[in-house]
This record gives sequence, structure tokens and C-alpha cells, in this order.
Amino acid sequence: MKVKILIAVFLCLGSFAFIFKGEFKNKKAENIPLNTVERKLTPQEQQMYLEYLLGAKSYKLECETDYRNIETGQVYEDNSEYGSGAKVIHFSAGRDDPGYIRGAKIPKVQANIKTQWSNDTLHTFFIKPRMRIQRELIYPMKENFNDQNLNTQICRLEIVNTEGKVIREVEYLAKNFIERHPDDECRLYYSGNYHEGFGGYLG
Repeated sequence: MKVKILIAVFLCLGSFAFIFKGEFKNKKAENIPLNTVERKLTPQEQQMYLEYLLGAKSYKLECETDYRNIETGQVYEDNSEYGSGAKVIHFSAGRDDPGYIRGAKIPKVQANIKTQWSNDTLHTFFIKPRMRIQRELIYPMKENFNDQNLNTQICRLEIVNTEGKVIREVEYLAKNFIERHPDDECRLYYSGNYHEGFGGYLG
């Protein structure tokens, strides 16, 4: 009985193979595209990416003329738990008058490396000032106290072009220092550390 069943199964499979042999014969193997990461770049593409990367620049700018060109604030080393000995300009609302700190100028593109991306009129500059404020101004949260402080004006960043014209102004408020809380992202929080850039967790 088992032998008869096996013979019947083989006959059925053979029949299907004969009927659909044309389908199998006409079916072409498809090339599965390689992942972009795995694909090898041509020499031209490698050169293009290399020139693109060489066109990028990052500058760490400090106050001009070794902190002498300031109208307000005092230079000191921040040896607090948040400062790690950084040399900074410190301002106190009760001590210092409003005034300017003139930052360093963005240097010109180096002449020895020129690519199709070297013209700075094609670039976007991202200015990321580094600063911190008194932690207690925001955190820990106190009823009716911190809500008012969140909109406290800290400073204004002015970006000036080579002709001396202010082309961009950004007002820093205390809420721009709010961070994502490590345990609860719904809570307002500020670690007290230095921040680079603008916006904070509240955007």
C-alpha cells in the first residue's frame, strides 16, 4: 500500500514538473541589489566624497584679543561642579552692567585646500555659543517661582557680517537651557552644565 502511495506522489510531481517546465525555463534569476554601504564606490565617486569632506570646516572660536575686548563681565576659571576649570566670562545681574563681548572672527577659507564647495557663499554656518546659567533659576522646580523665571532674558546673540551689519539676532531665555530629564522626559530639568547651540529641549 505504501509503495503505491509513493508511486502516485512521484507521478503527480512529475506531471506538475512537465506541465510547468516552460515557466521554470523562462524565469530569470534576479540580481539582488547590494546595500548602499556594501556597494563599492567608483574612483570618481571616491574623489567627489573626499572633496566634499575637505570642504567642511569646524572652528573653535574664543573671545578676541584674549578676553580683553569685553565691555562687561569678569574672566575667571569655572571650578564649580559644572565648569571643570573652563576659562569663561562670568556675568552677574547684580554686579555687571549690560554690554558686549566681541567674539572671534570666522577665518577665511585656507588657500591650500580648494574644492568645488570651497566658496563660502555656498556654505551654511552653524554658530554654537557655549554657555550655562545658574541652575536654580530653572531646577529644582518651585511653585510659581520657576514658571516666571523660564522667560527670563539671559543674553542676545548678534551675528555681524564683514561690513559691520547685524544680519541675525537671537534672544536667549532661561527656557532655552531646559534639557530632557534622564528619568522622566515630561519633567522640566536643567543639569547646570554648559550647553552648545540654541533652543533647548523645549525647542
